[in-house]
Amino acid sequence: MNLRRGWPTLGQLTPVYAVIVVLVFSWSLYRFFWRFPSWAFFATAGEIAVILAYMTSVNVLESLLVLLTPIVMSVLLPENWFHSRFVSRSVSLVALALAFLMYLDSQLQTYAPFPLELYRAAPLAGVAVLWLVFVIDRVAILRRAVEALADRATVFLYVSIPLGLVAVATVLIRNVS
Repeated sequence: MNLRRGWPTLGQLTPVYAVIVVLVFSWSLYRFFWRFPSWAFFATAGEIAVILAYMTSVNVLESLLVLLTPIVMSVLLPENWFHSRFVSRSVSLVALALAFLMYLDSQLQTYAPFPLELYRAAPLAGVAVLWLVFVIDRVAILRRAVEALADRATVFLYVSIPLGLVAVATVLIRNVS
């Protein structure tokens, strides 16, 4: 087994990471601004900025961890299963999986009891996500749409990478000193 052959290039990783960043950061910002009015009553602007820095630092780590999933799949699975169309399959995989996780998170906020039936359905949802990844990749117009979306999402990396570096530096400085 030649593991070196399955590694995606930087050109393949960039659009996938951009889609992950858009989804993770937008969900976190949505949650941040949902809580912001209550924080404005008891926290200073500096404290809210620190909360944002911690949230952004976690988002950077989450985004990199999510990116590991398609990389591992590309390396371990046969080349024609995943690596041959890495961008379209990876973007479909992470978008669908993150959308399901966002749905689970939103249900945790609305249900009074713990939504155990949703977690019991998670393996079925995982199989459905994998099935949809390969269906989307087989339909040419959907594959081109996914790849075009991923290419356009790379613009967000120009903002998220410097913002993430500043946030990580802020967190490190606050915790080291």
